[in-house]
Parts: sequence; structure tokens; C-alpha cells
Amino acid sequence: MKKNYITVLNVLACFMVVMLHVNGDFWEFSFTKKWIFANAIESLAYFAVPVFFMISGANLIDYRNRYSTRMYIKKRIKKVIIPFIAWSIMGIIASLLFKSVSFGMIDFKFIIDGIFNSKIVEIYWFFIPLITVYLAIPIYSLIPVLNRKKAYIYMIAWAIITISILPLCFKILKIKFNNDISASVVGGYCIYALIGYLIDHYKIKKRKIFIIIGILGLCIHFFGTWYLSYKIGKIDTMFKGYLNIPTVMYSVTIYYLFKEFVNINNPKIINKLNNISNATFGIYLIHIYIIRIIEKILHIRTSFIFFKLIETCAVFIVSYLIIYIMKKIPIIKELVP
Repeated sequence: MKKNYITVLNVLACFMVVMLHVNGDFWEFSFTKKWIFANAIESLAYFAVPVFFMISGANLIDYRNRYSTRMYIKKRIKKVIIPFIAWSIMGIIASLLFKSVSFGMIDFKFIIDGIFNSKIVEIYWFFIPLITVYLAIPIYSLIPVLNRKKAYIYMIAWAIITISILPLCFKILKIKFNNDISASVVGGYCIYALIGYLIDHYKIKKRKIFIIIGILGLCIHFFGTWYLSYKIGKIDTMFKGYLNIPTVMYSVTIYYLFKEFVNINNPKIINKLNNISNATFGIYLIHIYIIRIIEKILHIRTSFIFFKLIETCAVFIVSYLIIYIMKKIPIIKELVP
């Protein structure tokens, strides 16, 4: 049974992912207030992707208490890998319809490259690191419960230093970073899975510290990107990246605060949120197509925050309704688990 705060966070993170993609004009730099507002939306919503990984860690690292590793792998294949491949292939069909690719371009190499390097549907890059996290979880789950807190803290600390802090420091110093330093049992997005588990399973009484860290991370991301981008006249990615330390600081704080303060007791509200939460994976899979239809076919593109919020709500609701219907159809429902 999912905890209330995880259900709420799952829905919120999905909504923010939609907003990030509606806010695509952030990547079209200009010396205008519109871009500054787009930078604000980008920075505020940036926690969404890390939160999904933290939720995975909180929900799955204890899977051995519920079923075998064999069943765990079967579930991941059915719920993630098959839909990922199927929707990537659908992405090729959509690309043909949108005329962004031609039949002559499609061969075996194009399909493999498009799926595993996310060249067909760019936002599906998320699935490759998600799958690697799923593959690492059986190893993390083998650590005895009594030893997990210290072991996880050690692994998280090592990962934050070598994956999040040192690369940024070397980038600031304009020195090439040796990635071999960060090679360890905690690679890439696995750091978020461990953090999610740690926060979910252990009481951490550091609210003020978390709040300060979170605000600092958000400010570094927003103001740093604003300042450096204005300085060079184009998007500067110094403080961007889901594994960059400003994002880690901000995202972990969001997760921690929801775990500490969100506890909804109204059964009706929880039931409705659960229904939406169960559809978030499907919403993630199809919302980009709704955005493309709005922008390319209907020729509607919003720049102001108010209209971006309206478009985000519209895309989220329409995507949810489509997934709700698809879940009622045999066979097709397997593509939106």
C-alpha cells in the first residue's frame, strides 16, 4: 500500500514533468522577461524527475518482503520495458505522421539507435536510467536491514561527492573531470533511489537544515543560470543537470518535506489521487504527443506563465482521460500499466 505522501508526490511530479515540456521555450534564450519567467518555471519544476527515482527506491528496495527477485524482474519487464519499447515504436509512426522522418530513413540501425539513445522520442531518455536503477535495486536489497542506514549514508555521501559536487567544481575551474573517480556501486540516478529509501524508512530530524539546503539549491539553479546565460547570450548549463548538486539539494528537500508534512486522511481525496497516481506512467508516455498536436497542428504556443499553466492543466487532463479509456481496453491496457 502506497503512503499518502508518495501518492501526492507522484501526481505532482507528473504534473511538473508536463509543465517542463510545455515550458520548452526556456531553451530559446532571449534577453526578455518571458525567458526569465521560463527559467523560473524550469527551476521550480526541475525536482520532478529526481523525485520519480526517489519514489522507486522507497517503494522497491524492500521488494523481497513481497515477492521473489524473479517476480520483481517480471514485473519490471511488464510494467516498464515492454511499454517503453512499444511506445518508442509508436514514436516512429508518429514521426512519420508529423513528417519529421521519412520511410527511407528507417532501418534496423535507426530503430535501435532511436530507442536506446532516445532519438525518436527525446523525453523517453528517462527509461534507460530507470531500468539501470531497477537492475541495481536487487543488489541494494541484499544489504541487511540493520546495516542499511549506515551503508546507504556512506554510498550516498560518496555518490554526492563524486557524481554531483566534484564534476561541478571541475567545470567551474574549467578542468576536465576524470569520470573514473565516480565509478562505484552507486552510479548515476541510483543515488536518488537510495535517498528515497533512506528518507522514507528512517526518521530524520533536520527540517531547518533541509529547508535551507533546498532554498539554496533552487536559488543557485535559477539565479546561476540567469546570470551566466545573460553573460554569454545563450543558455549556460553550468548549474543544470538532474545529478548536479543544486538539483540534488532542491529535489531531496522537496521529497523530505512531503514525507514530513503531507498526510491526507480524507478517503475520498486519497481515492481520487490514487486513481490519478495509477495513470501517471501512462500520462508520461503520451503527454508529449498532446503537446505536439497543440503546437504543430493547432499552432498554439504559449509564452506567458498563466497560459502555460492552463496548457499544462489541459495536457495533463486530456492525457489522463485518454489513459483512463485505454486502461478499459483489453491488450491495449498492457501498454499503459
